[in-house]
This record gives sequence, C-alpha cells and structure tokens, in this order.
Amino acid sequence: MEDMLHETQQRHPGWQALVQAQLVQLAVRFQRSAMQSYASPPPKLIASADSLSRVADYAQHLNSSFSRPQSLAQAAGSVGLSRRRFTELFRQITKHSWRGYLESLRLQHAEWLLVNTSKPVTEIAFECAFDDVSHFDHRFKAVYGCSPRGYRNRHRGPFSGTARKIK
Repeated sequence: MEDMLHETQQRHPGWQALVQAQLVQLAVRFQRSAMQSYASPPPKLIASADSLSRVADYAQHLNSSFSRPQSLAQAAGSVGLSRRRFTELFRQITKHSWRGYLESLRLQHAEWLLVNTSKPVTEIAFECAFDDVSHFDHRFKAVYGCSPRGYRNRHRGPFSGTARKIK
C-alpha cells in the first residue's frame, strides 16, 4: 500500500500502470484468501503480463492437478479469460483441446497406475477423475486398444504389484 501511495504522490512516468498492477495483485491475493475456505482451491498460477503466458502457466500446472475435477469455465476463469479465448490460446500452446489434453493426462496416469500398482481398476478410474467406470473403460480402450484390465495383464512384469509368496 505504501508503494502505491508513494507512486500516486510522485507521479513518475508509468506510475498509473504500476499502481494498476499492484491493485491487480491485491485483488488476486484477496480472491485466493477467500477461496481457501473451499475444499479444492483454483490452481495457483504465476502472475504474468499477457494472456498467452497465463494460459501456458496453467497448462504447465495442469500436469500436476489433472485429477481435480474442473470445468472449462473454471479453467478459463482461473486465468481471467473467456472460455472462447482460453480454448484458442490453449490449443495454440498445446496443439490439443483443453478437454482432450486433460483426458490424455488422466489416461497416462491411469496407464502408469495399472502397470505399477495393484489398485483395483475402479479405484484408478476415480483417482484419475473419471466419474463413471464404464466411461473410463470406454475411453481407455479407445486410446490404448484394450480394456484397462487387459492392459494391466499384458504390461505388468512378473514381480510388480503385490508381493508374491515364496514356497
């Protein structure tokens, strides 16, 4: 606040842009503190000057937050863009639609879980943010050419998953 007051009084070249940027930062901090009361806060993004950078930051952050249920409207809102502009920029950056990119991340994680854990397929589907196991089975088969159980059986090593008894 002192910086904004100082800039307002001194009126050096660019003071208005600087004060405006500081006000935006305050608004973002206020919104984040208000959102902390919710179970799943919006993704934290690094503040950047232009829309393309904000969407790129979001896409990078999505690699670690893909399992959180979210809508396109929430994604666009988290970077301060309309859904249309967000989808245009997202496709420009990733070469994929938002929904397709998100589903791809979820299916890749499911693939890893199938091969490297002994979790039930149902649990994997829900962990990867699929609300319906049959939808998960359908999408997995469309991408990998077989059911999740079939994929697990084909790609699992003899010692992966649960421990085996030694006789």
